Amino acid sequence: MKGILKWGAIGFGGFIVLVLGIGIFAGDSEDAGLTQGISPTTPPAPETTRSPQQTISDAVKQALGESDRDVKRVQVIKVVKGEEKPEWAVWCGPGCVEVEWALNDRGWKNNAKRDLVDILKAVHQSGVPYDDIYATGTFSKIDIYGNASEGPVIIARFKRSTVEKINWDLFQSDDVFRIMDGGKIHKELSD
Repeated sequence: MKGILKWGAIGFGGFIVLVLGIGIFAGDSEDAGLTQGISPTTPPAPETTRSPQQTISDAVKQALGESDRDVKRVQVIKVVKGEEKPEWAVWCGPGCVEVEWALNDRGWKNNAKRDLVDILKAVHQSGVPYDDIYATGTFSKIDIYGNASEGPVIIARFKRSTVEKINWDLFQSDDVFRIMDGGKIHKELSD
């Protein structure tokens, strides 16, 4: 019986020496460029790629800020790719960015031009390729019967070549309607 206990103690001691030896060897392996055992790790999160539409949407929303009316500030963001020509587009074809936004109530006549400049700058500096920017600004209009409805007061088209000429540091928002490549401005906004 003593022999079995003796060999059991020697076996157990040998096992401990073996474990310690492996631990020491594994500890030294870091310098040798080897990995230490298997440790639980969290796999890296997959990189999220943002669509051109999401990139422009985020840039425009940040540039325009929140609405002061009971409507969404940025209503539509579309990026037309490839050979598609949407039915809504009069001037907008492949490479066109469409932005529809609601003008704010406070100072809407003055802010309409500033909003348009902010949209042009946000789209242009977003890094998303485009050929044209088609922007529609909406506001609450009252018909002859006294009924209010949201409708376009600015419909503007800007070619990329026009937007590239803008010096963002010195450009006056009052001039934005004069550099449009096409569009229509509500009579209350025209100079």
